[in-house]
Amino acid sequence: MSLRGNIEHIVHSNGIEAALVRVEEQPDTFAGSEEWNETLATALDVFRLSEQSSVRIVVGKHTLVVQQERGEQVAVALPTGHPMAKSLRRMLRRMARKDRGPLASAAPPEVRAVPHVAQSSERTPGHMHSDEGAASHAVFSF
Repeated sequence: MSLRGNIEHIVHSNGIEAALVRVEEQPDTFAGSEEWNETLATALDVFRLSEQSSVRIVVGKHTLVVQQERGEQVAVALPTGHPMAKSLRRMLRRMARKDRGPLASAAPPEVRAVPHVAQSSERTPGHMHSDEGAASHAVFSF
């Protein structure tokens, strides 16, 4: 049971453009639009530094949602304001509990392992603004 095992299902959800799952001592697992790979890896680094249970980061016209479930960290990219954002955290919690098996579609997205090398000097956000009044998550804008 893992987000890593369900990453294809996450990426095939309406509005999700890419997802990256990180587990300690293992390579990152990425699926979706390749342009998001480095950005999602950076979002996971920001998440680790924030010490919050959930983080939302606005990047241009997209929002990155980052959270931890059952020892796995996941970052997801979707358009800002997309209806999926409302239920995304709940969907990720459910995906972490039960493996869904392979997708029935003919062409699943490419899922691959990506070695994680944190380079803090390259992944330090330029501007971070926390969402005041929200104790369980933080919001950052670039």
